[in-house]
Order: sequence, then C-alpha cells, then structure tokens
Amino acid sequence: MDPQHRKRQAGFIHLIYLAAGSGSRFGGDKLRHPLRGKPLCRYGLEMLLSLKDETGWDLTVVTRPDAMDLFEGLPGRLRFNDAPEKGISRSIRMALDALPPDNMPTAFFVADQPFLKPDTVRSFLMGCLSSGRGLGCVGAGGRTGNPCFFSSRYFGELRTLQGDMGGKTVLKRYTHDLFYFEVEKEELCDMDRAEA
Repeated sequence: MDPQHRKRQAGFIHLIYLAAGSGSRFGGDKLRHPLRGKPLCRYGLEMLLSLKDETGWDLTVVTRPDAMDLFEGLPGRLRFNDAPEKGISRSIRMALDALPPDNMPTAFFVADQPFLKPDTVRSFLMGCLSSGRGLGCVGAGGRTGNPCFFSSRYFGELRTLQGDMGGKTVLKRYTHDLFYFEVEKEELCDMDRAEA
C-alpha cells in the first residue's frame, strides 16, 4: 500500500502552527512573553507535539527568523517568515508551500492560545474528519475561533488571501461546508495584549 493511500485510510491531517506575528498590538515579543514559567508560544507547541506523537500526523511551524531558538530541535518543518508585517496571509502561504503534494487536509493553530485543551483539539479534529465537511472551526456562543480545518480543495482560496486576512475569510464564504465545534469560552482566549 502506498504512503498516500495509507494516510487517507488513517485520516491524516497536516498540523500547522502560525507563530510569526510581530506582536504590534501586544506591545512586545508575544512569543517569548512569560506565562506561568514558560514562553507563551510553548503551550500550543507542546500540545501539538504531543498530538503529533499520538497520531503520526506531521507538523509545520512558521515563525520569525529571530525566534529560531524557541523552536530548536523541532521534529517537523520549520519555515521563517522574514516579513511578518505583511500579515498572516504570508505565513499561511508559506505553510502550504512547505507541505508535500498529497492533498491531505490541514489544521491551522495560532501561538497565543495557551488555554486550549488537548482533548478539545483531538475531539475537534476527529469530528472534522468524520463529518465529511471540507471546513471546520471551534467556537463558543456563536463566536468562531482557532484552530481551523481546511480540506485541500480550499488551499487555492487560502493562497489568494492578502495582508492580515486569515482563513476565517474562507470559512465565511462556505458555511454550508463547515463543521462547527463548540468549546468552553476560556479556551478561545487569545493573548492579543500584554495586560491579558
């Protein structure tokens, strides 16, 4: 059995961690900001590494060149966005360009959600795979959030995003193909500002 067929049978997902933001709203280096004894970005990263070990899915991280030390020894693909001021769309394209041409779906995660629970993520992604839908996102009380799931048929539209337009722009266009997964409100908390 060829590797691609094996991936399809197993329900393979490419995990993508977007950690290249400049932290302009945050007022400093958000990735390194200490939270309960470790850098903010490590919470999501460690959760994804655990999920990678459990499932055999792969991991791609897009970060800034000056944050290389935070991801040293990463067992996955590491790409450097040297122009984060051009917005999240650039990081999305870089991540997609790094993937093998196997047409497996992706799940995008952001680096400022330290309270997202591993069980939540696992249930969400398994729900996406079993739903038959091409898109997925978590949400609380009608407010959508990250992570987001995309089948490969939406990669072309993701590549057309510009500036700070993220994947939710695509989700809003195709709500008929969206798997929505309700989570606790606290899990959606993102650290956009240092006072948070």
